Amino acid sequence: ADTLEMAGWDTLFLGANSTTEKLMSEISGEHPDLLALSVSLVQNLPGLTVSIKEVRSVFPDLPILAGGYGLKDVGDDFFSGIPGPESETSMASIFR
Repeated sequence: ADTLEMAGWDTLFLGANSTTEKLMSEISGEHPDLLALSVSLVQNLPGLTVSIKEVRSVFPDLPILAGGYGLKDVGDDFFSGIPGPESETSMASIFR
């Protein structure tokens, strides 16, 4: 969030261990142009999937950027069960 703010973006940092409920509440109130999620640990990937699916179910057109060390070894198939534009699924291979 800090790097994006220094580049001129308006950001809202929810912090580590934010719940999906908190995330959904903030999206509803803030109406962001982009949602960026970061996962540091592989063990947190199931939570990332739950959060993205929930966001997609209510905000299907909101672009989502997922990154972080926890995603470094996952393949494109990790995102195959998550609904969204094809461009999001293929972004994983672009940035490897």
